[in-house]
Amino acid sequence: VTMRQHKSRLSRSKLRALSRQANVGASSSSSSSSPSSIESMSAKDIPAALDEAEQALAEFELERAARLCQAAVQVDRQCCEAMDLLGQVLVEMGEREKAKQVFVHSAKLKPDSSHAKWMYIGQLSEGQEAIQCFQKGIELLSKQLATLRAFHSQIDAERQKNQQEIEQIGRQISSAYCSMAEVYQVDIKNAENAAQVDQACDKLLQSAVGACAKNPEAFASLAGLRLSHGMADDALRYLTRALQLMHVRVGANNNNGKNGQNNTNGKNSQNNNNTSSLSNGNGNDNEAKSMDDGDDDDEEELMLRQHEAMADLSYEFKTNVGKMCIDLNLYDAGAQMFEACLADDDHFVATWYWAGVCHMNNNDPMTAEEYFQRAQQMLQQCPLESLNNAIIQRLQEVKQAAAAQRASIPDDDDDDDDDDDGNDGDGGDEA
Repeated sequence: VTMRQHKSRLSRSKLRALSRQANVGASSSSSSSSPSSIESMSAKDIPAALDEAEQALAEFELERAARLCQAAVQVDRQCCEAMDLLGQVLVEMGEREKAKQVFVHSAKLKPDSSHAKWMYIGQLSEGQEAIQCFQKGIELLSKQLATLRAFHSQIDAERQKNQQEIEQIGRQISSAYCSMAEVYQVDIKNAENAAQVDQACDKLLQSAVGACAKNPEAFASLAGLRLSHGMADDALRYLTRALQLMHVRVGANNNNGKNGQNNTNGKNSQNNNNTSSLSNGNGNDNEAKSMDDGDDDDEEELMLRQHEAMADLSYEFKTNVGKMCIDLNLYDAGAQMFEACLADDDHFVATWYWAGVCHMNNNDPMTAEEYFQRAQQMLQQCPLESLNNAIIQRLQEVKQAAAAQRASIPDDDDDDDDDDDGNDGDGGDEA
């Protein structure tokens, strides 16, 4: 499953979180302001209908959202706003082909009305078709960005608001470049054109960093590209920056000699010019340093900052970053990435397994054993022989260390005997 195919899963989990945080009375208030009847909808009712459809989408009431959008399109066959919203709803419903047809029809009617439709078509397409759609989306975003910058330079009162919009558009352009690089890697690359495709991907990803130096997708994608070429030092620099942007604690490599990926055979020296963006990305060196110092943050506050930074990142992206952390022996950072995935959706066996691998290599055998056991229990319902064998092997490796760790924790009885103040020895449980 590619990152592009995983977008709908990302949105579903994100919308669930939004729905949980929504006001209980939101649905009742939206229904009171809705058009009187879908069947009797007129042109003047379309704006209210689309507002209600957006609310339904936010609450993950997809059938209602789809009906409202379809009714609006029936009333006005030229309403691209309704078509674009209907396309988003169909993506969430897993109707990818229908969604693409709707977006394509909207693009034919009004090709310059929105960059988003082109980004969606790109996500739903492959090969050169996807590349061309992303390029069109970037073109429209760049025009919007130029207009905002001109306005920004003229009116001081709107500077802060415009700056936020400028940064948001820059992030969208950056992500589009990342998606284009992924299309090259997934759909276009083969044995004959591998070198040329890698060069094109590197250029696209450098453009992604240039468009938004705060986009972790760009730096993580560069890290993956460098890692695929055995350039572990460069990969580590890029991955570290991506982790910092997600407020993930980054400590020293836990290099236990198992992976041996830090020996780059001198390959990195030719790429030092490409890593300069790590130190001059919008002058955020102090910000990066502060994000790297997780010990000064309250754990709960740190998790909140991580959640906010990762809110728009796909589940698979976070999983891939976690796996790169394992490849580069950053087991603490990898554990944080997989824990973020589990907080988002804990129904994937592999996520429990990889989180266990990180905890095992981060000297936490008890947690690792617990996670491997959870993965093994989940596999009983959906057997995967290769993964099951890997979990059994890991459990055997961690069992003795977990037992030793448990033995080092004082029992409640021992605490009662040794405690002169008569405390009940809860400290053992907390440990």
